[in-house]
Amino acid sequence: MTVEQMMHSLRKEKINTWFDLGLFIDKFKENINIPSINYRSYNDFKRSLSKGGIAIITFIYSIDGVTMESEKYAGVFRKLFNEIKIHYI
Repeated sequence: MTVEQMMHSLRKEKINTWFDLGLFIDKFKENINIPSINYRSYNDFKRSLSKGGIAIITFIYSIDGVTMESEKYAGVFRKLFNEIKIHYI
């Protein structure tokens, strides 16, 4: 999608209230493909974490302030420690 197409799409939206804005943002949350790793067992999960890295734990990753702040911290850790694994839990 080009910037022009995105702006055209945004201008077509009817956002008159905060509720309308919330519904609009929910469309993004519903259409996001969130990558995940499935482990065969809890022990496999623990082994993966024990190899090092850092974990960021929250109830939901979405388009919100907590997620944006988490990404800022993750970016700093990536810059400071080149090959660090970051686990989103």
